[in-house]
Amino acid sequence: MKIDKSKLRMGLWYEDADGNRIPWDDSRVDAPENAETAHVCFPLEIREEIYTLHDYDGVRTYRGSDRIMTGTTHIGRGNENVIIALVNSGDFTLSEALAVYATACERCTNALIWKYTQGEDGYPEYSEEWKKANTVCEFCKEEE
Repeated sequence: MKIDKSKLRMGLWYEDADGNRIPWDDSRVDAPENAETAHVCFPLEIREEIYTLHDYDGVRTYRGSDRIMTGTTHIGRGNENVIIALVNSGDFTLSEALAVYATACERCTNALIWKYTQGEDGYPEYSEEWKKANTVCEFCKEEE
């Protein structure tokens, strides 16, 4: 089987009643008049959902509970090579690499890029750029 990558459907788009794609327009607040559906597809999306807990027949669970919030982030726009490098290093599983990259602050992201792409981009940990970034996340908050 040959996969035609031009047929991949990723990103944001609308479709009309016949399934024809209408590009997403970030400058619009409303959907195009002829749009019937809105589509969101980010294959490398990290999602966190928060639910209230309820007791059902003596079992405390989130199933059937009210969703408080859904938070998402996604990896893309050229970052796939860094994710692949993190995984290929053997230091991270794919799930770990996605979660690490999605939750790292600016300076940690750049340090990861520097380390795992052999200095092609980003900047080294503890460098002047690293210090100037002045961002903090769970990974580096003890590093100050």
